[in-house]
Amino acid sequence: MKIKKATTVEEQIDILKNRNMIIEDEESAKNFLLNINYYRFTGYTYLFRNSDDTFEQNITFNEIKKIYKADKNLRIILFKYISIIEIEFKTHIAYELSNAIQTETYLYYSDDLYFNKEHFEQFKENLNINKEKSKDKLFIKHYNEKYNGILPLWVATEIISLGDISRFYNNLKSKYAQLISKHYYNINDDTLKSWFFTISSIRNSCAHHNRLYKTHLKAVPKNHGSLNFKRDISSAIIIIGVLLRKEDRKKYIEEINDFIENNRGSLFSAKSAYGLDKKKYINAINSIT
Repeated sequence: MKIKKATTVEEQIDILKNRNMIIEDEESAKNFLLNINYYRFTGYTYLFRNSDDTFEQNITFNEIKKIYKADKNLRIILFKYISIIEIEFKTHIAYELSNAIQTETYLYYSDDLYFNKEHFEQFKENLNINKEKSKDKLFIKHYNEKYNGILPLWVATEIISLGDISRFYNNLKSKYAQLISKHYYNINDDTLKSWFFTISSIRNSCAHHNRLYKTHLKAVPKNHGSLNFKRDISSAIIIIGVLLRKEDRKKYIEEINDFIENNRGSLFSAKSAYGLDKKKYINAINSIT
């Protein structure tokens, strides 16, 4: 099978120059590409190419580099605060369901909670896979030795991903889903399910260092109150702010504001890149909380 020939960093620089990119410092550019991967870098350049694959007039290597670094900084901010939301969300689910459903199995979760048994079986399968991966952890060893490997929900939530717990919640019957959505977030369960689908997707993009710059959400999140969402990243940024508790929300807004201010001008604009308007997104978050 024929595969594409690898290129040296010198050849990569020549490719960019032949496509009319301005490279201010070739040695600095080579060093940058050797540390972040030419393919990753060019993912940001496609947005500035003409139909013949040449670059738009006056596009420079350093300008694309600034965009790359800004996008990286945004991913760091979003991942940090999604992680806070994830831990709290898992805690809410474990606590509410464990206390609402008293069974004889010590699991405190069963297909009686689920409206879709097939999805419940998939959840259990993923849980068992993660339990095997975590078998060397002390708390998993404890439950394997003392309780035949049966994990209560508050333990199970510690070894599953945000995507798994989001899917678990998404398939809960409404009476159980509302225990979390109404009490902790003051929204209906269908909206919360939609929002966690959104932030799970963003969390994965951040964890795998995928480009957020001028990308779109997989689906438009459900509207709520005065919030009318689109498929741009600003919708996810607003949702994260709304789901955070007051103290963390304040810090989050400060960091997003700094991000916007630090990246004004040049080819990069937080507003055009992410659909993010400083005044509108703050008002949106504050209008619901």
